[in-house]
Amino acid sequence: MLVKRLSFSGAWRGVAILLFSGLLRVLGQDGFVAIPPAQTSSYRFDFARNFFISPEAEKADRDHLYATLRDLESLKGRLANSANNLYRGLKLNDALQVQFNRHYSYLYLRYAVNTNDETSLTESASLDAEVTARTAFLRQELMAIDDKTLKRLVSRNQLLKEYLPAIAAVRRFQSHRLSLKEEELLSATAPNNDWPYELYEKLRARGAIGPSERELFAFALIRLAGARIRLAQLHHFDDAASETYFGSYWTKAEVDTLLKQIAQKADLYKRYQRLRADHSKRMASVKSTMPGSPLPRFTISQASEIIRNSLSPLGSDYGRELAGLLEAANGRMDIVPGEHRKRGGFSQGFIGTDSVFYSFGFAGAYNDMRVLTHESTHAVHRQLMNRNHVLPVYAEGPHYLFEAFAIFNEFLLPDYLYNHESDPLRKQFYLEQFPAGKTRNFA
Repeated sequence: MLVKRLSFSGAWRGVAILLFSGLLRVLGQDGFVAIPPAQTSSYRFDFARNFFISPEAEKADRDHLYATLRDLESLKGRLANSANNLYRGLKLNDALQVQFNRHYSYLYLRYAVNTNDETSLTESASLDAEVTARTAFLRQELMAIDDKTLKRLVSRNQLLKEYLPAIAAVRRFQSHRLSLKEEELLSATAPNNDWPYELYEKLRARGAIGPSERELFAFALIRLAGARIRLAQLHHFDDAASETYFGSYWTKAEVDTLLKQIAQKADLYKRYQRLRADHSKRMASVKSTMPGSPLPRFTISQASEIIRNSLSPLGSDYGRELAGLLEAANGRMDIVPGEHRKRGGFSQGFIGTDSVFYSFGFAGAYNDMRVLTHESTHAVHRQLMNRNHVLPVYAEGPHYLFEAFAIFNEFLLPDYLYNHESDPLRKQFYLEQFPAGKTRNFA
């Protein structure tokens, strides 16, 4: 496919959330409830409102997706025959991406809220593999168009100009191109390559890690890394890392150079850690002589208000979309803790569908609010693309740019809390979160 779905999910985020939230449960206020029982139903996804009215309706709607797919396939082998063919193919691909991502998000989110629903997970992976396999020809034919032919086609249909950056992004992969049959085969077998990651997730869901689990963790991660490396090599990359960097317009050499430059500043980070350790000792002494201020906890209503206020410098358009995500009545957040839920937290969405936020469970810890701040940035980013009629083919891009937006908002959150707090201990806590946020874990 020209565009892949955007799903920002951290494999280790769930562990950090659980550890930090568990600590705050011990140190926090007695009887604290982050989401009042009367409101729990409001903080679950309203699938009918935001996606499909029922699983049966979703399956029936796939007929429209497959109709679009067949229309696109009718141009197979003929895309470059005329400017109109090329333009029609690109427009059909846009329509297909909108339809596909709505179905994929629905199925994947149904699994996230109930990991026993493995049927939805299997169907989401199978649908992804099928659409990718059946549209592989589009990338192949775009890569085969030479500069002279492309210039001629654009001269005959000026509407193609809006797709030139997208075509250039595909043509970057010319040296990594396989035959169409090879690409179709790799795409069709993609669901069978997911088992190491699924095993890893199931092991994490068990909680306690004993010697036998460690061996299984190692087995799953080694198999997963091996599969990714082999797939990258099949596309003529040296390794999986090189393929990932190339997708974000980096080279492995550039990343290695950056990491070396960071390593050269290791003494600075060590100094920061020593300062924090010394400060923690002093604060422990101060706390022993002062009335204790418990670590802050927030109800979901308080957290939503704080996030809206802390991000208000981003303007009214941003604030309006953020409020729409956080408003419980819209059913765009699923954050109530419970059994059989996917670990971690992430946002999900695409052009043509309102973005949503999922978390393993909002317990009111500062870190819960931080993750919501981070992931809401990705959700609002998509909403703003929606509102401004960005073509689906441009919904993707270098992820380090998307992460930069979200990390910036993570800085705005403690800055706001620090400036609106009077309790000296809590004020100190918020000050510490400003540099500590991205050293604790990467959301």
